[in-house]
Amino acid sequence: MSGLWPYVAGVQASDYNVFFHSDHEGPETVPWTGLQAITRAYAKIIDGVNTLDLSDLVRPAEPPNGVPAPLASGSK
Repeated sequence: MSGLWPYVAGVQASDYNVFFHSDHEGPETVPWTGLQAITRAYAKIIDGVNTLDLSDLVRPAEPPNGVPAPLASGSK
């Protein structure tokens, strides 16, 4: 992911059995069914995120020493 990962949500999708990211990917090498499937997956993620309150998406403040405290038992 890019250097923006601390500030924005991101999704990575890969199919390591067939194709890798390159300048040569296009309709002639990526099956339309694969493009359709990943488009639907991204749309589902976006629809799900759109149901959340903005406060649920705000990144918590970083601890002073940069190491997050362990979650208390019973926490998510």
